[in-house]
Amino acid sequence: MCKESTEADPQVNHTYLDNNTPGTPYTVSSAVTDAAGAAATDSTTIDVANVTPEVTITGVMAGRPFAPVGIDVPLTATFTDPGTLDTHVGAVTWGDGSATNLGAVQRSGLSATHAFASPGNYQVEAAVTDKDNGAGTATTSVTVLSPGAAADAITGLLKGLLGRGDAQTDALLRTAIDQLGSRNSGVATNGAAALLRGGDRVAALESSAKRRPPSVQSHASTSRWCVC
Repeated sequence: MCKESTEADPQVNHTYLDNNTPGTPYTVSSAVTDAAGAAATDSTTIDVANVTPEVTITGVMAGRPFAPVGIDVPLTATFTDPGTLDTHVGAVTWGDGSATNLGAVQRSGLSATHAFASPGNYQVEAAVTDKDNGAGTATTSVTVLSPGAAADAITGLLKGLLGRGDAQTDALLRTAIDQLGSRNSGVATNGAAALLRGGDRVAALESSAKRRPPSVQSHASTSRWCVC
C-alpha cells in the first residue's frame, strides 16, 4: 500500500487484517521525494499480535427450560475476530465426556446437536480456535430430565398457568393436564406420563397420538405458553 502526502510531517494509518507469522514481522517502508526528484527512504518492522476469537452462544435447546433424555439438544453460536483473514475451526464439548468437532467454521456461526444418555445438569462449551491456536470459548448450562420427570415438569408448567386466563383457557389446560396424567387416575387420559415414567417412550408417543390434547394458549403479562 502506498499513500502520498504533501505535508511536512505526514501521518498515515493502516489496519492489519491478520497477525504476522511469529518471527517474521511486517516491514514498513517510507519514502520522501522532493520537487527535484531527490528521494530518501527508511523502513522499520512491526509485530502484529494475534487476537483470540470471541464466542457467543446464541441459542441452546431452542429456548426450552430442559431436555428429555435421548432427545437431540440443538446449540448455535457465533464468533467475532478482528483478523478478517484468519481461519477458524469449531468444537462443542457437551459436559458428559463427548464432543462434536465441527472442522472449519465461518463467521456466520456454528451449530451442533447432541442427545444426552442420562439425566443431569451439564456444562456445555462452544470453542472456536484460529490458525494461530488462539481459542475463544463460551459456556452454558443444560438441564436433562428423565422422560417421566420431563412429563411431570410439563404438567407442572401447565398447572402453573391455571387461573391466569379465562374459563375456556382453564378448561383446555385441565384437559391437557388430564391427557398427560396416569392411566390409573380414573379420568379419560392417554397415560403418556405414566408410560414415560415406566421408561416406554415409544408407547407414550403412540398413546399421545391416539388422544392428542387440544391446543392450549395462555397469554399473560410475562409469558406465552403453547402446548400442542
